[in-house]
Amino acid sequence: MKPSAAVFLTLALAAQAVAQEKAPDAKAQAKALVDQAKGRHGKDAIDLYTQAISKDPLSVDAFTGRGAELRHTDPLLALADFAHAEAASSNDFPSAAYFWRAVTLLDGLLDRTAAWDELERLKRRGQGAWAYMGSGLQRMMIGRWDDAIADFEKVAKNDSSIPLVFRFKAICHYEAPDVFGAAAVATALEKAPEDPTVQATKALLDGASDWDAASRKLDALAGEYPKVAWIHVAKAKVFQKNKKWDESLAPLDAADLAAPCGAETAFLRGRAQFELGKMAEAEAALTNAVTWDVQMGDALALRAEVRMKNRDWYGAVRDYEAMQKFALTEAEQGALRMKIEDATKRIQRDAAPLGTVAGLCERAEGYIREGNFESAAKDIEAAAKIDANDRRPKITWLVYWAKKKDVAKLFEAVQSVCDAELPGFAIVSDTRSQSGIETYAEIQKDPKFNELRDKLTLKTQFDFNARGIHRSMQAIALASGPLDEQKRLWHLAIEDFEEILKRWGEGDDAAASALYNMACCHSLANELDKAFETLDKSIDRGFDQVEHMEKNDTDLANMRKDPRFAEAVKKIKAKTGRDK
Repeated sequence: MKPSAAVFLTLALAAQAVAQEKAPDAKAQAKALVDQAKGRHGKDAIDLYTQAISKDPLSVDAFTGRGAELRHTDPLLALADFAHAEAASSNDFPSAAYFWRAVTLLDGLLDRTAAWDELERLKRRGQGAWAYMGSGLQRMMIGRWDDAIADFEKVAKNDSSIPLVFRFKAICHYEAPDVFGAAAVATALEKAPEDPTVQATKALLDGASDWDAASRKLDALAGEYPKVAWIHVAKAKVFQKNKKWDESLAPLDAADLAAPCGAETAFLRGRAQFELGKMAEAEAALTNAVTWDVQMGDALALRAEVRMKNRDWYGAVRDYEAMQKFALTEAEQGALRMKIEDATKRIQRDAAPLGTVAGLCERAEGYIREGNFESAAKDIEAAAKIDANDRRPKITWLVYWAKKKDVAKLFEAVQSVCDAELPGFAIVSDTRSQSGIETYAEIQKDPKFNELRDKLTLKTQFDFNARGIHRSMQAIALASGPLDEQKRLWHLAIEDFEEILKRWGEGDDAAASALYNMACCHSLANELDKAFETLDKSIDRGFDQVEHMEKNDTDLANMRKDPRFAEAVKKIKAKTGRDK
């Protein structure tokens, strides 16, 4: 059987230990050198640790200390030193060596999988604060920021001498995000001012308010410590925090050169490509991320979103199912179940042969929500062919053009609905219901919307009422604008309500509502005589919402100080028996 490298290393160290017995004071000399080195950094510290190792080849502290110093300039040599420390330890578990090995893997090589394994050993075998450190770093890696912060606080409380705890705590506060990161990174700098990863963490947090200065600081650190790949990752995060997605790609390229196959690098690249609308590139990068680190739940979540946008429902379901192991609460599990159900319904929807107007229109609206306008148009056209008189295809075209943000085509479709003597403008002017807000609120901001509104030929009571209210609301929105324009709009609104009286005025409900709305417009225009005249007529025709009129309706604010208002209220109460 061929001996392993670990066996050779153990034999070599044993031979060195035998030689050491000839110098009984060697261990004491090595310990003194280690104590001296702990107060220094860089080359001076490395030289002292090296001298200590020459005195005592089994000095765990010397190998660990030298590795911790080398991690910034030569991560591979640092890992070799930590391996020596592990082999040199007898029955004691070298917690510091495992910690520094994990940190070196994270910062220098961006190897999250290997770091996770080291942290698992530290969590399970480390004593006291070291076990919390292992747990905290693992929780940080999977995005459990609050849980990680709690672990780091236990570390600081039990043993504040453990290095970098405040650096990692600051990173968690940054990602959470909350306001406590600045205090944590300030403490980290007090404890380790020379550490470039602590300085990079400070720049990362500063980048939220001054990305340019943070970027320059990180460039300087990367120039001085080219083998610390995490510095490039931090710069990419600064750009992404400020939504500079394209600019974040260059530091990610640099991180890949320093440490290929970094899962976090791949995830950040996937996020940038996603935000840039490059879905194929995003999916490829995110697939790399989840391949290189099976613990990267954020990459799975984003890839699922990419696949939903690409209409890869099966792939999205697989990602959502894989994410279930990261969902620790019932709320998180419930959210994933809903997403799986949604993607599954889309699979069924696309596979189902639809032959009804309702089914085709419903599927078309699903395609519209996804941005798949080509498939939506085909379904709407197919629905219209089944029954040319059905209102549902016409209404679905309204949703289609609103979501496409084509205001001219939208109003062509509105007019088509109106010509069929159906409410059209009442639908596209709706910003009270949740569906109305989601569908039409954005396109109502188009400058042409109001212009095209005024050109419509309306045929239903609902549309005249909706346009009158919309014109009045437009006038109210011009509170700081010219009064003449406001009055013009209120008078146009009154014309719409008058049209309701002409066409449908025989019905008391229609007349009462139209007259009340006219009173509101006159009140807003400060035409109080006309306001009271139409309000009185509204009451005569059956308007009885006295509490709304008396207390809630701000349109009548100009009338409330007038004695006639109290008389109007008294009249309604008398008519409805509420005066007793």
